[in-house]
Amino acid sequence: MSRRTPLTLALVVAACARGEPAAPPDPRAETLARLDRMTTRCGAPAGTLRLIGTDHVRVQPASNVDYEKFACLLKAVEKADPKLSFGFVGSEAETTEAGK
Repeated sequence: MSRRTPLTLALVVAACARGEPAAPPDPRAETLARLDRMTTRCGAPAGTLRLIGTDHVRVQPASNVDYEKFACLLKAVEKADPKLSFGFVGSEAETTEAGK
């Protein structure tokens, strides 16, 4: 038995032990997870941040939003990824929908 055989065997076993290659990361899923963590960390209601496509965040606070929680979210989104753009849906949307 040559000296290379154990090394070759070890490499083959290591390669087989890895199993299936990891799926490529899903950028949208990663961004959604980050937004959920931000919302939780800031104590804001779920659904305040919505991802549109892969790079636009819609901020829709409740009409009775706590200023500190809202400010926390804005800072977190701004800091999270400079490529993310964000827009606001104001509380007037709730008023308009309620009047229908």
